[in-house]
Amino acid sequence: MTSGNAVSATSCRKIANNYEILNKYFRKNYKLYMRAWSQINKEYAVWFPYIHETNEEPKGKFGGTKNCVNILTHNGMDIFEYDYSKSPDEDTRPMEFNQKRFVFGKIGKTIQFLGVFVRTPYRGEQYLTYKYVRIAREFDTDTLFSNDMQFGNK
Repeated sequence: MTSGNAVSATSCRKIANNYEILNKYFRKNYKLYMRAWSQINKEYAVWFPYIHETNEEPKGKFGGTKNCVNILTHNGMDIFEYDYSKSPDEDTRPMEFNQKRFVFGKIGKTIQFLGVFVRTPYRGEQYLTYKYVRIAREFDTDTLFSNDMQFGNK
């Protein structure tokens, strides 16, 4: 990265909430609670998944937390999303979810930048499962909205 404005998986920890991240890095102007998905443009989105330690059936009460569990692999390179409400053959997600995504994981009571991920083909055995592979550990906020967007190490 050439700029001193890189956001990386190691430098960006314990950020307060979704809307502050969207306002600071992605030119949004939100004031209150923001859901776990925000469209940036046709190619990119921002995702705020809850990261679980195990893939036990979820006990959430609303939205994705009611049916889904997200597991980050130990090396931080992959995220597996298990949807307990659907079989492996029920992939009905719109293509917009295939965008590259800036992932800020909710781990415990903090939000941490995990990297830039892309969805890859994967077939779960029992439940609908999505696999996301990290393609970059950092991004440069100076080039974020230019045609010369820069990413750092995988």
